[in-house]
Amino acid sequence: MLKDKVKSLRAKIPRSFTLMLIPHSEQSIYRARIPLFLIQSTLLLFIALSVAGYYFFTDYQQMKERMAELRQLRVVNKEQETRLKQLEEQTEKLKANLLELNQLEQNVRNLLKQDDRRGREELPSRSGSLLSRNSPRSLQSITLPQQLSLKVEDVGNNIETAPAVQEKSAVDTGEKDWNTRYAKLKNELETLSWQFTNTRETLSALTAELTSTLEYLQAKPYGWPTSGRITSNYGYRRSPFTGRREFHDGLDIAAPYGTPIVATHSGTVVYTGYKWIYGRMVIIKNKKYGFTTVYSHASRILVKEGDKVKRGDVIAKVGNTGRSTGPHTHYEVHVNGVRVNPRNYLQ
Repeated sequence: MLKDKVKSLRAKIPRSFTLMLIPHSEQSIYRARIPLFLIQSTLLLFIALSVAGYYFFTDYQQMKERMAELRQLRVVNKEQETRLKQLEEQTEKLKANLLELNQLEQNVRNLLKQDDRRGREELPSRSGSLLSRNSPRSLQSITLPQQLSLKVEDVGNNIETAPAVQEKSAVDTGEKDWNTRYAKLKNELETLSWQFTNTRETLSALTAELTSTLEYLQAKPYGWPTSGRITSNYGYRRSPFTGRREFHDGLDIAAPYGTPIVATHSGTVVYTGYKWIYGRMVIIKNKKYGFTTVYSHASRILVKEGDKVKRGDVIAKVGNTGRSTGPHTHYEVHVNGVRVNPRNYLQ
């Protein structure tokens, strides 16, 4: 039944259409027969072109959006690359500064460790050479922080070389991944900056303390004023001139005539001249730390009042001037105006 209806409907559909063009003039009418399948094909082609055009337009719009996003990524990538390069430069600079500071700190430590040995080698004995001006007593009293040394490699080696942010990696990994790497590098830089500042402050304090200690050690009498042997100690003795018991306020060090006499500490020459008992003499004083030394019976004085001297500087020559029984140096040490036993300041 249904099949018959379909056949009947198909029979009613014309197989073709006639297109007539009727001009306004008396020319003949133009007729064109258009088959049905041609109309159907044209309609299908139109629909297909419309669909294709829609998808093309949609894809074009998406492509425009992707191109805009890509341009934005290029701009962001350039900014990221610049920021990373700046961080890299700052990091390398800080690492270099840290290495320099660590080397300085190690040099200071080595100086402190070697000071006693070097001092013993350079300072004179009774028959040894003259004092070295660079031979202070031990500097081991300086307390150094136990954790001062910075291991730059512990920080520096953990800093990855800043990745070259190429366009592809920026697109593939995304901004989140880049921010993670940037934050890591920045954190390492901040760590280095903190360690650099901390080390610089520590070394500054250490340098100030070391400078102060060295200044004190240079100001403090140490060593023998001349090469020789002690013939008379500090304290009570029998006078070689009167035979009576009297207090001897220094050390007498016998040495050949003309042997150099050296300053045993740094200071200012406050007196040079001649006194009846002491003969030709030199007095050196360090006002800041209260040390004064006296060198008497010299044959010749080589400095003048007001001269600044350091430990080891030759200031006079051994002689026999004043009340003396032979060529020697009478050596005294005063601390804040009080005479003390010079033996406490020998090697």
